Amino acid sequence: MPEPTDVAVDSGNARLGAAIGLCAGMAVPAAAFGKAVLGIFFGLAVLLSAANLRRPAVRTGVIRAVRSGPGLAWIVVFAYWTVGSALSTYPATSFVILARMAALAGLFLVVARTLAAREDTRLWAERGFAYAFAAVGILAVLAFRADTGLMRAFRPISDQEIDPGSLLKSFESVVAIALPVLIWIGWRRRGATAVAAAIGGTVGLALVAGLGSESSRAAIAGLVGAGLLVLLVFGLARIGGHARIAAAVALLLLGGIAAGAVFHALPAPPVTEADRARDPVPLVDFHRQAIWGFVYHKALERPVTGFGIDTIDKVPGAQDEVLDLNQEYVPSHPHNWVLEVLSETGVPGLLLAIGAILATVLSLGRTAARGRRAGWTALAVLGAFWTSSLANFSIWAAWWQVAFLATLALPLSDIWSEKN
Repeated sequence: MPEPTDVAVDSGNARLGAAIGLCAGMAVPAAAFGKAVLGIFFGLAVLLSAANLRRPAVRTGVIRAVRSGPGLAWIVVFAYWTVGSALSTYPATSFVILARMAALAGLFLVVARTLAAREDTRLWAERGFAYAFAAVGILAVLAFRADTGLMRAFRPISDQEIDPGSLLKSFESVVAIALPVLIWIGWRRRGATAVAAAIGGTVGLALVAGLGSESSRAAIAGLVGAGLLVLLVFGLARIGGHARIAAAVALLLLGGIAAGAVFHALPAPPVTEADRARDPVPLVDFHRQAIWGFVYHKALERPVTGFGIDTIDKVPGAQDEVLDLNQEYVPSHPHNWVLEVLSETGVPGLLLAIGAILATVLSLGRTAARGRRAGWTALAVLGAFWTSSLANFSIWAAWWQVAFLATLALPLSDIWSEKN
């Protein structure tokens, strides 16, 4: 998907371009005010971009993205997941999620290709991204350190009591995937936009570190994952062809062995006090160990097709209480995208998804190796998203997918533009 193309710069209405850019750029920082606000801004960007489908540059760009190596890899993934959804324990649930993901992927391509076709629209998107993150950051500092009454600004239409500890908890993971883009914008833009990106990134890091309450371990892991992926690709790009292949295969095998060791150590349901005392997976709280152990052992019951997308919390035993924790074995979702995809789409579904991710990384890595900073930025976004998703939200959550795609659209549209 992230291959540079010869998309021509569109000379359409400047006001429409600015509106598209601002809506696309402000969508992700708007997540601080709630998932619905994120959806509204992204939806407006989609609606405004839809008019550009009549333009050959945008239509051709979407088709090229679909026909690219990563695009075809993801089509294969969705095809297998479709078969699994037909065999799901709750087919309607699985098909709804699958259809929504396919729609979001298509809408993302329309927005990203529209940004790619207009340099002025990309500029507005980057400005909107930087300024909105700066505004959210300043408001957060004032709310947590000066006047707690300002917290109400983040939930203006809610009449529920605001818990400072959970107010921006989800947004902290959004910061993890957005920080590489803020750094990229600050590096390439000058003046006030660069200052805004710096403010947004600095306060974002403070939020992740615990400005509001506790630090976000999932977000911190995402930032580490972003850095490691960039360093890994950077290192592999600088060694010879055969050595690069050998190193990549060795790393994949090492990762598989590590994952297998963790899965094997997870406690089998029903967990006991002896399991809790043994603490088989250090650094992971015991309830999460119980969740992962339950999901992993359930996945072994249906290793080919899984139980169906978004159904693992409905299997027998999923709602049983874990010891005296007053928590279920699967409270909504497994809190780990690998186990979620494994248990709900089977081993083939997981391996195909990993293959599609690797195909995307490979394509972006080639772009980055040609000297495109946007390629490195997109790689960092991927690393942050997939690493954070190992311990936070459901991988099927629409708002989490939109946050990822809307963030990725900025560097990817620059790659897809004619700019070198």
